[in-house]
Amino acid sequence: MKIEKLTNEKIKIILSKDDINKVDISINDFLDDKDVSQNILNYILEKAEKEINFNTENSDILVEIIAEFEGGFIFTITKFDSTNNNSNALKLVFKFANFENFLEFCRYIKNLSQINKQDFSLILYKNEYYLTVFNLLTFEVDLYSILCEFAEPIELTSSLVGTLNEYGKTIFERKNFKENIEYFI
Repeated sequence: MKIEKLTNEKIKIILSKDDINKVDISINDFLDDKDVSQNILNYILEKAEKEINFNTENSDILVEIIAEFEGGFIFTITKFDSTNNNSNALKLVFKFANFENFLEFCRYIKNLSQINKQDFSLILYKNEYYLTVFNLLTFEVDLYSILCEFAEPIELTSSLVGTLNEYGKTIFERKNFKENIEYFI
């Protein structure tokens, strides 16, 4: 297992097929059994705390898992301070390469009940669509993974916010997503 600290809030962990075999579980168990997956995640977080002092206590975490062709996994774990009131802490931006990808996302999620009261913003900049999701961690479904199927997650920086605010065209801003997508699909 290789652990790499990307930022103070984000780490990447590479878990090879051999690493998985050492803990005596199959890849199918890992993918299909929630308890097995949770145990592995806890093991990874304990190792990360010991090796690189990545402490997730009192934090919400967002876990992205990518299956490698060779049978291993890459975990990207981002922590959010649950006591932090910074509005950017729970705000993520996703870039859609084109409007059709955005429409496909809308069609896919239109019946999810968690979307009904959620606020989103959509901005057009240089023929790409940027969707800001507020309070992503309040969802019961893994909206982050769903969004990654249709769009690219973008690091939220002050320069990105400034560029989008100054040069982008706002399609809708901090509005109820369910009401807005009715116009598109």
